[in-house]
Amino acid sequence: MPTISTSRFIEFSPSLSGDGTLMVFQQMRKDKWMLFQSRQISPGVWSDPEPLSKINSRFVSAFGPCLSYDGKKLYFTAYEKDPSADVVSEDIYVCKLINGEWSDAQNLGRPVNSFHYEGYPAISPDDRTLYFMRENTEYAKDAEAGVHCFVLYKSEKDIHGNWQEPVALPYPVNFNCERSPKIMQDGKTLMFSSLRANSKGGFDIYQSRLQPNGMWSEPMPLDYINTPQNDQSPCIAPDGETIFYYCDGDIYQAVIPKERREFDKITLYGRVIEAVYKLGLSVNIEIVNKYTGKRVAVFDDTESDGKFTVDLYKGLVYDFNIIQDNYFTYTFLLDLTDYKTESYLEKDFELFSNLNLKIDVIDKKSQLPIPSDKRVVIRMDRTPREDIYLLRFNVDNYLEASTFLDLNEVRKNPDFKKKVELESLF
Repeated sequence: MPTISTSRFIEFSPSLSGDGTLMVFQQMRKDKWMLFQSRQISPGVWSDPEPLSKINSRFVSAFGPCLSYDGKKLYFTAYEKDPSADVVSEDIYVCKLINGEWSDAQNLGRPVNSFHYEGYPAISPDDRTLYFMRENTEYAKDAEAGVHCFVLYKSEKDIHGNWQEPVALPYPVNFNCERSPKIMQDGKTLMFSSLRANSKGGFDIYQSRLQPNGMWSEPMPLDYINTPQNDQSPCIAPDGETIFYYCDGDIYQAVIPKERREFDKITLYGRVIEAVYKLGLSVNIEIVNKYTGKRVAVFDDTESDGKFTVDLYKGLVYDFNIIQDNYFTYTFLLDLTDYKTESYLEKDFELFSNLNLKIDVIDKKSQLPIPSDKRVVIRMDRTPREDIYLLRFNVDNYLEASTFLDLNEVRKNPDFKKKVELESLF
């Protein structure tokens, strides 16, 4: 890669943000790994790398970077000499991008980190599953290749957002000697490096997919880029056509053959606006796969103009949960089943700051409105389901009636109407 790769230094482990505009990678300088970042100026053109000085100055070594899907979190591996620390080996850290600057890094702590080596984290698009490698205590080194070996693990967050005890990925992903896991944008395709029979030599890059039954498919070698050298740390551009990876001291890029492309994507250029004045809104967005119920992407505090960019898959249906303090939670359905050839989609999501709820209370027998001289008492009770309320209606000389009110439906229509029928006692 021009600009990124140099003849003077070793570059390794590229990581891309979900929109493909930010790359973080490691570079060997002064006998230590340091982290650098570069931004895409135009297709195929990247800015001169900038050191992540706050991280590089704090740690003895920092490497194995992984950007979150929204580009606002950076997971990485580091070694810090701190006798008072709970864990002092190579550990996984995370920091956040705040006002264009990376915050102080925090050690993920136990149970992800231990007194053993943990490194090269890979975070899923929904920020809830972390893949990483831990030292292989049973097969520490491959004598023939002369390389250290590792086991691939994953840890998942519980409902409270706490990382759970890591578990080793099963065979056929873990075999004897694995490295550098990278989970792709779909949250199901895992790429990693491994020493295996019939390889082209050294570490080759393999790909495996998580099956509906929870098992992993037989890893396939990416022979269109594998070489006799060590090939590691792949990541794929949002268009699904370009792969970036490490080989022979540098970061390379290659075009993925059409028959090997796993992702038929469409890029959504979204904007969240106030419906009346068309002004942008800063919100939180949760995108859920309607078919699986799983989150595929999360955005925290979009820009003030309400714009955001995300890559989705054609043929799927998504729920967009848009959350903002003054507007509660809005759920929009995005159906991509009819998009066949399009490569991008522009869409505005409109939020209403004022809603008009009209309820027609009528006599069940006559189908006429309840007389205006009668007092209608409405009691609104919460239900166990978020944003759904139970409304009870009481009118003299009528049986009590009730109905459910789903605020998600109300918020989609600023002039929502509902009819409630009451049965007369006479």
